Amino acid sequence: MTKVIFACDESGAKGYADKGETYPGEVGVFAGFLILDECVGDSLPKFMEIYNRYKPTKGKHHITDLDNHLKESLRQEVYQTIRDFTLPCFWYAIHVEGLHAYHISTAVIVQKANEILQEVNSEKVSH
Repeated sequence: MTKVIFACDESGAKGYADKGETYPGEVGVFAGFLILDECVGDSLPKFMEIYNRYKPTKGKHHITDLDNHLKESLRQEVYQTIRDFTLPCFWYAIHVEGLHAYHISTAVIVQKANEILQEVNSEKVSH
């Protein structure tokens, strides 16, 4: 079995499927790269070196908090490391309202399944 690390992030609030779009037609980007388990030993130290060079003294680490020249420098270091290790990359546009609608429909299915399960369990107890 092949093991991989899936490093990814999204732009804006797309990670919160329980939220609808903030304006009609809002679209975000989901992007990342994969690291094969056998490449972790070589590549992870390089990514940690980059992280440690740019990490804040406190709080969450986010590129938008950096000065513009540091943002570009960080991007170039990450891109070069991805190229050096020939890591597969991906990106995908996400329609916020579609993701939200999927979340709602899934939540309804899970709720109904739980209700059925409770009903079945209570019938077993009463018999």
